[in-house]
Amino acid sequence: MNHQSKTASSLGRYLLWAFLPTILVVRGISKPVMQRLQLMNYNPPTEVSRLATQANMSDEGRKVFYLTTPTIEAEKVGLKLCSSSNAEKTITLGCYVSGKGIFLQKVTDERLAGTMQVTAAHEMLHAVYHEHLSGSERTEIDRELLRVFDNLNNPRLKKLIQIYRDRNPSHVSSELHSFLGTEVAELGPKLEQHYGKYFVDRAKLVAMAQQKEQLFAGIENKAGGIDQQLKILKTHINNREKTLREMTMAGLVTEDQKRLYNAHVQALHEETAYYNQLVGTYNGLSSEGSSLNDSLQNVSKTEK
Repeated sequence: MNHQSKTASSLGRYLLWAFLPTILVVRGISKPVMQRLQLMNYNPPTEVSRLATQANMSDEGRKVFYLTTPTIEAEKVGLKLCSSSNAEKTITLGCYVSGKGIFLQKVTDERLAGTMQVTAAHEMLHAVYHEHLSGSERTEIDRELLRVFDNLNNPRLKKLIQIYRDRNPSHVSSELHSFLGTEVAELGPKLEQHYGKYFVDRAKLVAMAQQKEQLFAGIENKAGGIDQQLKILKTHINNREKTLREMTMAGLVTEDQKRLYNAHVQALHEETAYYNQLVGTYNGLSSEGSSLNDSLQNVSKTEK
């Protein structure tokens, strides 16, 4: 075969794969057959394949994931598609866009290990819900999801789902399907059977999600506790300064008055030093939280 013939043959194969989905739809080929053909022609990048493995996806979960041809962006350029679906209006780590695929934010900070894996699984479950469940299956799953959610003791998830209910109620069922599937340990036999189709070990995935939440919650709780201490200590310092002013105005005549005054001065110095120490700790926690958020967004301070 000459070079021209080889080129024509290669072009023909390319055009066949490019237009095969349309050809199959026209001829009435089933969706499962189309998906198998699509997967046969898809070679996942190493990073995507590794992410699926680390997220504990089963063969079925991996199939759904690959069918979305996931894109991993080092910066938030590709995640502009996610902005309209971000109900929290905060950090967007990924999204599933019907007809376009899954887009994921790259996270490299070791403190946030597991974040990309949980996000990938979350978005894969969106694809499951919208593309791989029948109407009757969704109805049954929705019933179980609401049962678990109504009895869930998780203020953060409760608040988050309420945001979706307020802004776009049509997203609630799919979000419940993704959040509960990746972040809640106890779901009951029906849901465990459902999610078992897509994960080989969902418990490990949930542990990853909880690790990240505990990291942020720990910082927030510590900062909140220190903030309360600072308010109380500030009141003590103000009261002691007031007492010293009053003693000075009244005059320090006796030795007992002088000793009491000096004791107040010493206590004021100690309280002020401790107050400043707490302020430093509080600022350190604030910086750590900001650093983690920067890592999630992949935006350095110089880029802001």
